[in-house]
Formats: sequence, C-alpha cells, structure tokens
Amino acid sequence: MDTYGYLYTLPFIPSSSQSNLVVAEDDGGSQGNFQITATFTVNQSMILVVTTYHTDDIGEFNISIHGPAQLSLTPYISTLNIVTNTNEATSVETTATTTTTPIITTATTVTTKLATKKSTKRAIRRTTKKVIRPTITTPIAVTATTSGIQSSYSGALTEKSSSFIRPKQGESGFNFLAIKLKTSSSGIYTIVCESGIDTYGCLHNESFLSNNPNSKLIATDDDSGSKRNCKLIANLTTAESMILVVTTYNAEQTGAFKVIVYGPEKAILSPYVTTPLTTTSTSTTTSTTKSSIEVNIPANAKWAQNGVTVAGGNGRGDATNQLHWPYGLFVDYDQTVIIADYYNHRIMQWKNGDTTNGEVVVGGRSNGNGLHQFDRPTDVLIDKETDSLIVCEDGRVVRWSRRSGTIQGEILIDNIYCNGFTIDKQRYLYQRRAQDRTS
Repeated sequence: MDTYGYLYTLPFIPSSSQSNLVVAEDDGGSQGNFQITATFTVNQSMILVVTTYHTDDIGEFNISIHGPAQLSLTPYISTLNIVTNTNEATSVETTATTTTTPIITTATTVTTKLATKKSTKRAIRRTTKKVIRPTITTPIAVTATTSGIQSSYSGALTEKSSSFIRPKQGESGFNFLAIKLKTSSSGIYTIVCESGIDTYGCLHNESFLSNNPNSKLIATDDDSGSKRNCKLIANLTTAESMILVVTTYNAEQTGAFKVIVYGPEKAILSPYVTTPLTTTSTSTTTSTTKSSIEVNIPANAKWAQNGVTVAGGNGRGDATNQLHWPYGLFVDYDQTVIIADYYNHRIMQWKNGDTTNGEVVVGGRSNGNGLHQFDRPTDVLIDKETDSLIVCEDGRVVRWSRRSGTIQGEILIDNIYCNGFTIDKQRYLYQRRAQDRTS
C-alpha cells in the first residue's frame, strides 16, 4: 500500500495534526512508501505516525531505522485524544529485531498490522485528487491564518530562471526563484502564493543550495493554498532568516506569481542569491568571484629536463587509473591535481604523491545536458569561497559543490561554447570561447 509518514515531537495530538509536526513524507522510499531522515538526541522522544496516501487503505508494514545506535520503538497512546468504540475491535502485533553490518546499523524493525474493522468491510477508494495534508512546520504548535500584517513580493519564473532538481522529484528542469524572509518580530507567519500556474513551495533555514536542495529543508507544500498554489506556515524569529524557494509542480513551467506573508509584524522579502556570484558577460570575457593561485616564476628559473607522470599513464580508458583525452587541469594549494577528463565526461582528482589511482569527483555517469551530467568537459577550477568546482563544458559553465551529498550542478553561464578559462588575483574569470562552433 502507499504509506505516508509524519514525525512529531511530544506530544502527538490526533485532533490537532499540525501541532508539533516536524516533517512529513510520502514517496521518499521505494514502491510508494515514505522515507524520513531526522536528527535524534538522547533526551528527546519523537512520535512517528504511519498512515496512507489514500483513505481507508489497510495492510501490513515494516519500519526500519538506520543510524549510529539502536533506537527503541514502542506503541504510543495519546492521552490527549482517546476515543473508545465498543463496536469495533483492533489488533496490534509488534515484533522487534536488531541487525547490524560493518557500515550501517539497522537499529530496529517493527512489524505492525493496521487496525481493521470486524463488523464491516469497506471498499478502498482510489482517487487522482491529491489529499490535503497538514503543512509541514517547525516543531511548534501552529495555526494557519491569513490575518495580521501583510507583506508581499512579486516575481516570475521564466525560461531564463535558474533550474534544479525539486525535492521529492528525481528529474531536473524545475525553474525556481529564491526569496529571503526576515522579520523584526518573532512569531507564526503564513506564506501564501498566488499564481495562474501550479506552484510548489520549499522552505529552507538560513541558506539554500540549488545543487543540494534537501540541505536545510524545513518544509514543502504543493496545493494547500487556493487554485493549486502552495501555502506554508513558518515560525520566523529575529535571530535567523528563512529562504522560500518558489518553483512549480511540473517541470519547465513559467509564469508570474505573488507571495503574500501574513503575521504579527511586517516581513522583509528580498531576492536571495543562491551563490555569492557576480557575473558580467561580454563577447570575450566574464567576470566572477573565484579563488586563484598566484604563481611567481623567477626570470632565471631552470626547468627539469624530464617530466614526471602525476596522473594517468596507463593507456586510454575509463578506469580510475586512466584518462581519455585530459583536456584541462587545475592544481590546488596542496598540489592535488583536478583534471577535466574530456571523453569520459567526468572530473578526476589525483592526490599529491599518489599516481596509482585517481578519484572521480564529479560526473562519469554518461554524457548529457542534465544537471547531474557532463558533456565533454574542457576545463576546471576550484572556487575556495564556496568550496565548489567550476567546470567548463560544451555549451555551458557549471558549478558543482564539493560538499558531501551533492547530486547536481548549477548552471552559471548557458548557451556558450567554452573550451577553457583562467582567473587572476582579483578573482576575475577570463573565459576562452570560439565564436563559431565549427571552428
């Protein structure tokens, strides 16, 4: 069956399903089941509520938890909302087992049979209409409201907007616009989107990385607002800001939208730049903020007569000790060599002193124009300020975060044939490109 999971902090109140809700997930797991990632502390209990996407669904399910230590799972009975029905009998069967592996610990597996009615057998209803569920909020009792002081922000998603892989969606091509929310008074704020397109909202804490869209993700919503628009509830504080990412339910949609925020005080809404980047493009040069290595070569320097192989040298191929037409490279401060491996559609890293094997740091999944792919990369640089790789390839310049968990790149310059670039000590990027693709 199609399961749906909700994670709460104590207490869980069935009659007030938004109170203390931390996160909700539908299809993050396999075969229509949910998967939730959460941080647990030793002095805090969490309540996991298992339900279904469709009403009246019944069936058995297993809960598996993977983490650094074993967790204790026990049935939870809410004393705040107890209903007794003498005409219906329910049964709950619970068993717990623990298994471990050298890498991942399966803390506890619980098998539970959902309660079924003995007196009647009800038909399972199926519908294509999405069920409206509680809005995901920070762990605090929240009540949605469209009253209070109103603030607004107008924007538009166009073909030139940045795109990413939307959370809960494995495909790229979702246009988005990021908006920073800040207020001078802490409290509960309701964020409503108005648009003629089917909007989708993502709320992030403090920062947003388009190449790692699940990082610091607090809440998502699709149709809780009117006319297929998103609506989110947030606990805004004066000490931190929130990032609202407005995107769409379907990829490649464009159109204008308006964000309205209701709350106890006026909210400040401003464009959020996803990366500290300033780009000015001309026919020959592009200026941007990048880190550089300044090399001073004495005028009387003498070069060694024989070179030393630092990467590859094992024939042409796609193994980790091989390269296939290395096109451009960058040497980091620690003498790590980063290589654009042209025909393998990947970026290779070779540590100083280790000439046996390199490491695929980005790409290598077959060529293409997806945000998770490369198409014949020609050059690469390291941007220390954002801890990312800047890659020049056929038709575009892409930035990839070097942080763990990055699943896609971010397009910096599109529709351009770039076959190399360099940077100066003022951190300007000079790009070399052909005016004609045939040249």
